[in-house]
Amino acid sequence: MNFKSLLGARPDKSLHNPDAVYMRALVKASGLTQAKAAADIDISERAMRNYLSQDPAKFRPAPYAVQYTLEQMAATPVPPAFGNPEVVAVIGETNHASPETDVIHLPGIDALPVGTELVDRAHVTRLQAELQNLRDMLVEAADGLQNYAEVADSEFGKSRAWEQMVADGEADETALKIRAYLSKTEGSTE
Repeated sequence: MNFKSLLGARPDKSLHNPDAVYMRALVKASGLTQAKAAADIDISERAMRNYLSQDPAKFRPAPYAVQYTLEQMAATPVPPAFGNPEVVAVIGETNHASPETDVIHLPGIDALPVGTELVDRAHVTRLQAELQNLRDMLVEAADGLQNYAEVADSEFGKSRAWEQMVADGEADETALKIRAYLSKTEGSTE
């Protein structure tokens, strides 16, 4: 199924279709796992399984808001981030008097849904490298923030001077946010 026409469509509750087969197709077209799709729309994995279940005893109709969100996700699918893209066709040359290019279908192409896009492997490889680079930068940034938070906590957190700075309104907003974060994380580990 091609869901691109749904991208940016205004919500219309008259189009509510909680059918499990349709909902499964939306999740599959999004390129996400059921668990990731559930997490992205802030519902439990169990609720998602119930919406997608073809077992009448477990099936629960999904609210229209869940369907609409999945439709938007299906309209802008997430390509696989790692691994090799599946090759379903290659460009070849014909042996005619005037050479032309020809798309050579590989086994399995007929099983793909209408609207499946063919991609350039080199482009996917570049995108995968860029994604890995961004993930590495994110890890470094998170480590730096953790170090900053630890320094801030050791310097200000438990001292009377920190409490006085807060009382006097001298603590900056970033330090207050870090302190609030640390308070939450300390409370969750006890």
